[in-house]
Amino acid sequence: FILNATGDTITADSIQIVFTNSEGFNVTLRPTRQSGQIFTIQYQPLVNSQAAVMILGIVAILWFTEGISLVATSMLIPVLIVLTNIRPPSEALAPFFDPAVALIFGGFLIGRALTKYELDKRLALLILSMTKGSGGSLILTVMAVTAFLSMWISNTASAAIMIPIALAVISRIRDTDIRSKYGKALVLGVAYAATLGGVASLVGSPPNPLAASYINSFLGTEFSFMSWIPFGLPVVLIMLPITWQWIVFRFKIPKSIEEMDDLKELSRKEYLRLGPMSTEQKLVVLIFASVIILWFTEKLPDFIANAIGWSGHGISSSVVALIGGVSLMILRLIDEKDVSSQISWSSLLILGSGIALGGAMIDTGLSAFIAQQMSGLGIFPSFIVIVIIGVVA
Repeated sequence: FILNATGDTITADSIQIVFTNSEGFNVTLRPTRQSGQIFTIQYQPLVNSQAAVMILGIVAILWFTEGISLVATSMLIPVLIVLTNIRPPSEALAPFFDPAVALIFGGFLIGRALTKYELDKRLALLILSMTKGSGGSLILTVMAVTAFLSMWISNTASAAIMIPIALAVISRIRDTDIRSKYGKALVLGVAYAATLGGVASLVGSPPNPLAASYINSFLGTEFSFMSWIPFGLPVVLIMLPITWQWIVFRFKIPKSIEEMDDLKELSRKEYLRLGPMSTEQKLVVLIFASVIILWFTEKLPDFIANAIGWSGHGISSSVVALIGGVSLMILRLIDEKDVSSQISWSSLLILGSGIALGGAMIDTGLSAFIAQQMSGLGIFPSFIVIVIIGVVA
């Protein structure tokens, strides 16, 4: 028997079963008037679940062991989905240009333009030329610049830009012991900051739009670029100083290093050596700035929308990214060679295959089954559950 909140027994007349479709149903429990509560139990039967488990197992083994390349495994996923009749070809292949994939692709094109015309290097030198301090404070500055770059270009690209700058800084230290400690601290700082910075924005790292895609699917809402910022940026603002403090403490970095006191002037000279910005660089900056503005104004927060009477233009972040990429190609700022050789196609294929695999697990009910097996975690506080899932991920 079932009791309501007041302890009364719920009779069979109080239970209503509603069949929503042929593949599953909802059970709605309507308690007595005293409780005033309605409970809904959803059930989705497992359809083709054995095939989904088989695909998941094969893919997991291949990804972990790298028996074949990650790209080959990614391309194998839609093939297996079609062969096992989980999805038709049109649905199995659609995730490879899902809005999340399109967003990252457009971001790659913009990032390629920034690196091609050395705008990222120009920004890094400009900030270093305005920096005071030569010890721990310089490490923080380098980490902050790296994290900012990682918001817009890939983590690998931002680290590749900043590490040569870091090595140039390290080479100025004559004391062998200090150079060793400072070198480790600075290079690790760049690596950590590149990873952290990718969390700040929706285009910072491929997992971000993947998460947003599933949020949109399950909640039926548009998780925009602006929606991501309140969740991603605070993580970076909190973790970056903590990481910096740990690095400084771990390697016992002094507040000042005499050989590096003239770094500000050297950075300024290096920046001036780049010369004035070319027409191409100005166009890239204009397109990049326009894309950022469009990303931020896709859907404005309610308090801003109510104040100005405009809720945003409503153009999807992925479409905005493609507009930016196409604009760069129309103006011949990047060409087919940049697209074919400088874009991480493997990342796009892996991202698309992940979405395809996730869709197959949802369609077969496997994801719901796994979630039910984890229902025991409900006895723990939400924070503990999030930590457990985060550690497993």
